[in-house]
Amino acid sequence: MLLRHLTPPRSIAQAVRLALFGLALASGPGVALLPAQAMAQSQVSYQIPAGPLGPALTQFGVQSGVTISFDTEQTRRLATDGLRGSYSIEEGLQHLLVNSGLLAQRQANGGYVLIPASNGSALELGATNIDDRGLGSLTEGTGSYTTASTRSGTKLVLSLRETPQSVTVVTRQRMDDQNLQKLEDVATYPPGLTLRKTGGERPEFYSRGTAIDTIMIDGLPVAYDSDTLGTSTLAMYDHVEVVRGASGLMVGAGNPSGTLNLVRKRPTLEPRLSLSGSVGTWDDYRGEVDVSGKLSGSGDLRGRVVGAYQDRNSFVDAYENKRQLFYGVSEYDLTDSTTLTLGAWYNREDNPGADWNGLPARPDGSFFDFSRSARTAPDWTYWDKENRSAFAEIEQRFDNDWKLRVNATWLRGDMEMLGGSLYTDENSDYHLNIGRYTYQHTQKSVDTYASGPFSLFGATHELVVGASWRRDETNDGPGGPGIDSDVIVDPQHFDPNAYPNPEIDNNWSRHGHEQQSSTYATVRLNLRDDLRLILGSRLDWYEYEQSTQSGAYSFGDDYKATREYTPYAGVVYDLDDTYSVYTSWTRIFKPQAAQDAGGSLLEPVTGTNYEAGIKGEYFGGALNASAALFQSSSG
Repeated sequence: MLLRHLTPPRSIAQAVRLALFGLALASGPGVALLPAQAMAQSQVSYQIPAGPLGPALTQFGVQSGVTISFDTEQTRRLATDGLRGSYSIEEGLQHLLVNSGLLAQRQANGGYVLIPASNGSALELGATNIDDRGLGSLTEGTGSYTTASTRSGTKLVLSLRETPQSVTVVTRQRMDDQNLQKLEDVATYPPGLTLRKTGGERPEFYSRGTAIDTIMIDGLPVAYDSDTLGTSTLAMYDHVEVVRGASGLMVGAGNPSGTLNLVRKRPTLEPRLSLSGSVGTWDDYRGEVDVSGKLSGSGDLRGRVVGAYQDRNSFVDAYENKRQLFYGVSEYDLTDSTTLTLGAWYNREDNPGADWNGLPARPDGSFFDFSRSARTAPDWTYWDKENRSAFAEIEQRFDNDWKLRVNATWLRGDMEMLGGSLYTDENSDYHLNIGRYTYQHTQKSVDTYASGPFSLFGATHELVVGASWRRDETNDGPGGPGIDSDVIVDPQHFDPNAYPNPEIDNNWSRHGHEQQSSTYATVRLNLRDDLRLILGSRLDWYEYEQSTQSGAYSFGDDYKATREYTPYAGVVYDLDDTYSVYTSWTRIFKPQAAQDAGGSLLEPVTGTNYEAGIKGEYFGGALNASAALFQSSSG
């Protein structure tokens, strides 16, 4: 029995109606009331997802058969990591109310009433900080190396154990403990994720044999462009989620590799101020400031500002870096059930002395005996990136535990480079190649979805239905090679100061766009208490157009895909309260410009991932373990 989201009666009539409502519940057919003490100590198995605290308490009352009375104002802006496993009523309430500032006080009739923790009675709660914003629990302040929930695999709020794919989370605590400052630092830790660099400023990430060409920022897909996108400062992110295997349900078109979801920090209700700085070898100086708190007396307006700056030299000759980041975000509760989020960030990375393609090898593939500080590019080269972004989110929560969310983002990446690289001719002589290029990529993305529970065949299930649109516009150039810059050099004795800065033949430019519109749906069916089936579908409309001018030549390949269907299926079976086994089938597509003999575009290449594994959850979810077998194929 449950009195859900009740406001304390403000009149005798209201009090009478509440009393009659409770009496009607108590006298309903098939309801057996246990003594209060027996009910409080009996063990019940719960499956309550992470999310807003109010709906979680509602589900707890339904599953436990106990009355929980509270005012919606008490739980506004509060969230929980959910509850999974067998607990007594009091143990379950302790987990749900951790760090909420509320206590559950047992009444004489066996029910519970929420009261402020300052009253100093009822259940004593722990001190773990839990805060959920819809894309999974934020990890900052928890001291944890894991998270209670994520949306990165299916758009459903699921724990790592409940997600039928290989997922790894690098939390804020781990980033701080291990000094992970760049995305490429993070990439060295998750299993199955590898890093490749085609030049000093172009990190590329690979998973299961192919490159990750689409990442997500707070769940919104963004084309990963290593040329223009700066990822050398992670100060504004709470954690990074790594999903391995085809992720077409989440990103649409791409490689069957996986994706990274970078989850931003959010404003906090309590005031916070963090200042940090470091000094290292090679004149490495770094500072960071992070300020957060409420901006109004009631706390309905909250804000956060993060700034970071780094200036360092390097052991590599004539190479240095300057990084700067500014991030601001605000949240405003328009009503008790509506929250608006607005934010923006600016990131700049200046890299004087950056190389174009790294150190060369000998013509037979063997390595030169280079010193640690060697470089084979002139000292006047550079590779600079500048990113600007603005985003907006609005979330509407409904009384039936459903919510509607609309996200939009705008991201512009600019790159300017002047580079030098070496290549060999038919005589195995090494030539110095010079080029200067400017890139500008502008991405716009909008996503809207509704999610919530529904009842079918006596069980509660979850559903997500949504649509998205994104466009990536390319406006590159002018640029081109150096005039008369083809010089024969000796890599083993390369002098960065020996070559003059040449004139550039600006004969190159590129214009184009990539656009994708999608609809999708995901459902989790609770077939039994220990068996869940996840099904997903996505329909995409995709087009790509590009035009490139190089000297007297003009070329470009255009292609598109219409109503491309992407399925998703996964099954999770709980062996017990600790272990689950799962299997999943995921797909993704990638359009191609190749044509058949009749001149028609070939069908998009399809990537498929089959996976089966076992996952374990220990110490209430504080420790996660998994093992998986997978097979990836393309065709």
